[in-house]
Amino acid sequence: SCKGGATVCRPHLLRRGARQLSADEMALEISPHDDRSFRQVVLSNGLNVLLASDPAAEHGAAAMTVSVGAAFDPVDLPGLAHFCEHMLFLGSIKYPDESAYKKFLSSHGGRSNASTSMERT
Repeated sequence: SCKGGATVCRPHLLRRGARQLSADEMALEISPHDDRSFRQVVLSNGLNVLLASDPAAEHGAAAMTVSVGAAFDPVDLPGLAHFCEHMLFLGSIKYPDESAYKKFLSSHGGRSNASTSMERT
């Protein structure tokens, strides 16, 4: 991991299945006044991940952005990106009931939200 003060973060691997990003692939500029630790990795499914760790923080957070929004909807399927955003919360293998994931988050002091813009979901 790299600490504040570094110009470019050269991450360590999180675990098997993740690979380190080269400086050319994704350089992270960090303010010399930033005390947090950062790691960047690419998961085995190709997802680029930036992790920021702040031991002084009382709560954790996670965010995910996909670079496909409403502007990328097919002409014959307007609203597809927004529809897919809502489908994420309708159930999964681990949380099959529509409200199961929300209940899990709530029982651990968490919450979720989603949005779709023209270029991102």
